[in-house]
Amino acid sequence: LYQNSVTLGSSPGADITLIKDASIPPSAFTIETKGNVRSVSSLDTTAPLFVNGLETSHAVVRDGDSISIGGTALKYRERGNTAVKSGVVRS
Repeated sequence: LYQNSVTLGSSPGADITLIKDASIPPSAFTIETKGNVRSVSSLDTTAPLFVNGLETSHAVVRDGDSISIGGTALKYRERGNTAVKSGVVRS
């Protein structure tokens, strides 16, 4: 993520567009950075946001956390994580 606030949704105007899931609203949620902390915030109450399987409207995310909305699940990964650089996911 190269900005302090990134919007994800089905709209072409979203910073990250998720177009293959019709249940995702145009502006679904944001990922914001404040210092070393990243958090997700829901932008549309009609599409529940889940972090690690728990429904939330706002949550801090850490490397390896699962973010789900509609029928789409994303894994949040920190860029500096060596497992990401090598393409190998380690637990």
